[in-house]
Amino acid sequence: MAIGNRLETEVYRRGCQRKPTRGRFANACRHIVKAVFTCGWCASTLVAGGAWATDYPDRPVRMVVPYPAGGTTDIIARVLMSKVSTGLGQPVVLLNRPGASGELGMDIVAHSRPDGYTVGFGNNGPNAIAPSVREKLGQQKLAYDPVRDFQPVALVAEQPLILVVNASSPAKTVNDFVREAMAHPGAISFGSTGIGSFSHVTGELFATAANVKLVHVPYKGAPEALQDLLAGRINSMFATYLDASPYLKSGKVIALAVSSINRLPFLPEVPAIAETAIPRFSAVGWFGVLAPAGTPRVVVERLHQQIATAASLPDVREKLLSLGFIPAVSGPDQFANRIKTDVAKWDALMKQPNVNLN
Repeated sequence: MAIGNRLETEVYRRGCQRKPTRGRFANACRHIVKAVFTCGWCASTLVAGGAWATDYPDRPVRMVVPYPAGGTTDIIARVLMSKVSTGLGQPVVLLNRPGASGELGMDIVAHSRPDGYTVGFGNNGPNAIAPSVREKLGQQKLAYDPVRDFQPVALVAEQPLILVVNASSPAKTVNDFVREAMAHPGAISFGSTGIGSFSHVTGELFATAANVKLVHVPYKGAPEALQDLLAGRINSMFATYLDASPYLKSGKVIALAVSSINRLPFLPEVPAIAETAIPRFSAVGWFGVLAPAGTPRVVVERLHQQIATAASLPDVREKLLSLGFIPAVSGPDQFANRIKTDVAKWDALMKQPNVNLN
């Protein structure tokens, strides 16, 4: 960059120091400056790329986890990064930076130096759903753009949700549930882990796809929502397997369906919503590693290689499955497309007039 900056300054000083406010000379100056600057950038980037390829990493890598220590996201990140550290030959130091439903931590990543030494463990909440939810609620825009400000490195896992109801509910299938909701518009409720959460927008997507009116009841977290489901104060909830499994095993709640296109390996007897009256329905959370935009490609590839290797290890896969996650590694480009698709999907949902987040 230094080469380009010096050449740009010199070209401008010698040829454009007059005030060419109009005409071909002004345009020519601008094009010359741009061309010379670009050549300088390319040269410095090629040199730097070679250095990155041989030297990276030569010191510890920071992994920002945008949630509290001890939570599910933190557990996954620690299991994975302990293996990645070995492959990189340098420690991966986890930094928990919770706040604003994950947005605070991802903002730190987005505005960090793009040198591969600060990455984040993101998910579809702050990295896909948040922008459209904020717009729907009339809130200030995010301090980062989920697509522009990140370089996706590797998708690690997916997390479908489970539509659960109290065991005493008359609805034993999704079709039963939809019929009940159609027969009693506005009388059937679903709980969530908060306004704009993944469980909330999944419920809104379900109601829109089924063309029914459901009442949303937000809670501070899954435990509170599930307790009210057990007490009969709400009718349903889209819950994670980790949160719902104790009650599924005890028979206090029943699983009507899962939100993924396919059935889950740890709940093979539970159908997918897409198998019922709502074909092609899909709402799947994801977790993955993202770097700041502009991180050199050789660094991204190096990180991806080590993450993919770690995620394929039997003990890592077993841990993910035990927590209700589906191991699902993809490369930087595929991951980038996934994020773009998800951002567009939730944005389209939030623009539906029947979706009210207040």
